[in-house]
Amino acid sequence: MSPKPGYSKSDDKQSAAGEHLKAADKYLKAGEFAKATEEVEKCLVLEPGNFYALAFKHRISDAVQEKAKKEHPAGKHAVEEKAGKPTDEEEQKRREEKTGRDEEEEARIKAEEAKRFEEEKRSEEERLRAEEKAHQREEEHRKAEEAKRIAEEEAHRRKEEERRRKAEEETRKLEERKLQLEEELRRKEEELRVKAEEEVRRRVEEQAHKLEEKRKHLEGEIRRKAEEEILRRAEEEARRLEEERRRIEDETRRKAEEEVRRLQEELRRKADEEAKQTIEEELRKRLEEEEHRRAEVEAHLRAEEEGRKQAKLKRIKQLMAKAREFLAAKEFEDALGEISKAYVIDPSFEEAQTLEDEIHSAQKEEARAQKEKAKAGADQANITYKESLKKAWAKGKLSAEDETTLKELRASLGISEVKHDQFEKEAKLECYTEAVREAWANGNLTSDEIDVLEALAERLDISATRQKEIERAARKEFQRR
Repeated sequence: MSPKPGYSKSDDKQSAAGEHLKAADKYLKAGEFAKATEEVEKCLVLEPGNFYALAFKHRISDAVQEKAKKEHPAGKHAVEEKAGKPTDEEEQKRREEKTGRDEEEEARIKAEEAKRFEEEKRSEEERLRAEEKAHQREEEHRKAEEAKRIAEEEAHRRKEEERRRKAEEETRKLEERKLQLEEELRRKEEELRVKAEEEVRRRVEEQAHKLEEKRKHLEGEIRRKAEEEILRRAEEEARRLEEERRRIEDETRRKAEEEVRRLQEELRRKADEEAKQTIEEELRKRLEEEEHRRAEVEAHLRAEEEGRKQAKLKRIKQLMAKAREFLAAKEFEDALGEISKAYVIDPSFEEAQTLEDEIHSAQKEEARAQKEKAKAGADQANITYKESLKKAWAKGKLSAEDETTLKELRASLGISEVKHDQFEKEAKLECYTEAVREAWANGNLTSDEIDVLEALAERLDISATRQKEIERAARKEFQRR
């Protein structure tokens, strides 16, 4: 930033020099000549040619000599005794001559001071005018530099806009090319998918025919073996094959999706390099391989499943009978477990769905009855839930198991979400308060304890204000012990 017109760093020096001269005058009047001399010397350091400082220096020197004469008059008396004692008229004449000399000296000093002041004033005015001109030249130079900088920035901005426009045009063209390639890829994928489905249907029909022949062979084999053993093995095999089928389907689907995504990304990258044909060919081959493997697995599983159809039906009926027994005994979870087993064998079995609805209705009725009982002991339920919350939050964090347990307990005790939020806040505060009391048990906190408390407060969502209140209360409690 350029200095203000008429301002100079020498103004600070002149101000400091004036302060030193004021102090020197004060010390001179008080008779402290050493301090006065020290202040004058400081002024001369700042302004070596200061006329007033030099005049003060002479005044201090005269005052020191005058004081010495007054304190040691013996030498003067000895001279007077040698010369003879002067008369009163001579003494009066000497005093008048001395006064005249002093007045002349003082007038001379004042004239010199006035002349020096005028010279300094003219010099200061010339310096200020020179500084003003320098400031104007500097301001003009700064404006020229600023105009030049603005012109350069404008040129740079125009170049940047032109470059950005070209980049946007290029990006737009690349996006259009990308869209064309993606459309072509989607078309190719649809063609591959249609061909793959046709191939799957053909293979499924072939496997179904083979499966029918195998089923007939297996029926004769089943009749020769013990029914219970066959059913047991069939159930185990059904579960295993069902799980294997699901796993293979999921794995095949996941791999196919991952491969499609990967190949799509690879196709997009190579689209810029005009290598689309090679990627499409590779994609078709890999998709055909995956669809081929998947079709073989599905055909095998369908063949095995058809052979166990009769065994499944008998097993489902056994599970339904068992589920009805559990329902009669109000063991709803066990009954639903049997229904789940039936669903594993045949998810579309209508009788299982009907029985499941009956179980849910009976379970809801039983839950309503339990809820009415729970209302009678609502206070005890609240206390139990609070204690459970406190135990769960004692570690500073809820695990997935804790959340599931609390959710089930909340449902069984009929605790609303509003009450849960209230009880949870209270439990967090109690956990943090107990932790603070335990930390203050020995009268002070270590750095590790402070870190632990801060981390616990953050996990429990305790505000800074509440932390301070709890810590003050813990300190007071310790001091009262």
